[in-house]
Amino acid sequence: TGYIISVDRNYLVVADTSTKEEAISHQNDWSELIAQNKILRVPITNGENYMVGEKLNVYAVAWTASLPPIAVMPTIEKVME
Repeated sequence: TGYIISVDRNYLVVADTSTKEEAISHQNDWSELIAQNKILRVPITNGENYMVGEKLNVYAVAWTASLPPIAVMPTIEKVME
C-alpha cells in the first residue's frame, strides 16, 4: 500500500509511506525512499486514470533489481479512504 508521487504515460511511482503528506514530501527527491526500499515504479497498462496523492494497493509477481524497482505483472487496486 502506498501513495502515488509521480504519474506519466507508462508508469506510476508509488511511495510506501504512512501518510499522503509524507509521500508528497518525497515527490522531487526519491533517494531516501530508495535507500529504505519504500518506492516502486508500476507500469500502467489498464487505461485507468491515476492522480498524484491517490492511495493504492499494488501486487506484483516480482520486481526488477533497478533503483527504484519496477513491478512485474502488477495488479493495482485503488484504496478508498
